[in-house]
Amino acid sequence: MEFLKPVAVALTALALAPTIAGAANRSAPAWAASQDGVPYDPREKLIAEQAKSLCNSTDEYIKTLQFLRTTKEILIPEASARKVADKVARGCNGAAERFEKILLLMKSSGLSDPKSLETALRFSSYSPDVQKNFSEIFSRAFLAEFFDYDHSTAVALAFELSRDYEGEPAHVRDDFIYLAQLCKDGKEMDLPSTTCSEYAVKVAKLSALFPNGIRSPFQTLYKKLREDRDFGMDVKTALDFTYRILKHGPRAPDNFMDAYAYGMKESGLALGRNQALEFAVRMARNSYIGKTPPVIPAAPQVKNAAMD
Repeated sequence: MEFLKPVAVALTALALAPTIAGAANRSAPAWAASQDGVPYDPREKLIAEQAKSLCNSTDEYIKTLQFLRTTKEILIPEASARKVADKVARGCNGAAERFEKILLLMKSSGLSDPKSLETALRFSSYSPDVQKNFSEIFSRAFLAEFFDYDHSTAVALAFELSRDYEGEPAHVRDDFIYLAQLCKDGKEMDLPSTTCSEYAVKVAKLSALFPNGIRSPFQTLYKKLREDRDFGMDVKTALDFTYRILKHGPRAPDNFMDAYAYGMKESGLALGRNQALEFAVRMARNSYIGKTPPVIPAAPQVKNAAMD
């Protein structure tokens, strides 16, 4: 029976292998786990996340104070400038630059020193995207070449699409600028300023319903309603239907088109054109669960210290 001993030893080794491997895995440190042979330490991710909430406050304080000491746009006593710099420093990295940009923008629009300071301080604690939204949307709302609003109306509009906006800031900014330019374009629409601004704002606000903003869905639907022989709508009617459909979210355009085709089809509902359009809008309205279409919120931002 001696010849069976090597076989028995081999079988015993195979039986013990999982136990040995399990013990080895239990004793290995977490950082030893690897992918493609590269060691991974889970603490690195935690450290990177922590870094997002750390601030170079002294640097922001110094930049703000130096700006207030040297700028000719606003005169402020040294003691007051130091207090302002202290508040700006609570806004974390980039706060000094955000403060400076908004202050200069407000002053260039004719706002008083105290109001300019107040607005700039507020935006020093917001994210760079929110500040950029406010600056670009305010500029277009205030400038004569776009909407030529009075100051308070332009500020209110800029707040609506920056500080108060729920979705991704970059999307609504780009969508608003695109829509504002489009409806003022003499070749495409050439709408009156009031009509253009109201439409651009309400459509841009729908950006939060769509994964990549409203621009592409708007272009596709508006073009089809204008150019497709099944619709052939004039500018005003096409704009109206485009908004009525898009406000029900990303599934609404497909539901509208499918319902219209089925409504017009002899083997479907065999409706007249106007009845088919209303049926299609009704189906678009049922494109989500609940009372309002679900919003895609902005990516999480590190919240800065509140201004006292």
